[in-house]
Amino acid sequence: MQKPHYQKELTIAATQKRNGPQNNKKDVMKIQSWLSLFSMTNRGAGTATGIDGGFGSATEQAVINYQRAKGMAQTGIVDQAVFN
Repeated sequence: MQKPHYQKELTIAATQKRNGPQNNKKDVMKIQSWLSLFSMTNRGAGTATGIDGGFGSATEQAVINYQRAKGMAQTGIVDQAVFN
């Protein structure tokens, strides 16, 4: 039997961006956590950031660095496709 309780950790409720009106602290913390985990296996990617639930300039830059490392458009915005 598979336990799907982890599934909620793989989704965000809405697009998250710097000072975005739909920003959700829990979703931003998920994004920051994944960015920091990515930095552990991709040294020099510049994706490490504090995990505080605020989508400020440091998180935006970490997202841009992640998007650059993955060959994505560098918008600094995280929608479900980027989060996947």
